[in-house]
Amino acid sequence: MPVAFFTDNEATREIVAQYELVLAMRNSRIREICTYAPLLDWEGLDAVTALVKDLAGGVKRPEAES
Repeated sequence: MPVAFFTDNEATREIVAQYELVLAMRNSRIREICTYAPLLDWEGLDAVTALVKDLAGGVKRPEAES
């Protein structure tokens, strides 16, 4: 673990976000969505992002503690 994880709040948030992404990629359904994402143009990516956010409803992502 980089020392910055313990001393720099911004670095901590970035490292936690990367860790969450790695954990999410363990899910086969998420991996499947990600395999199609590069085939989309910016408009398609925006539409998928909006759809996922809408389907997630009011669920908030956990924030890294400061």
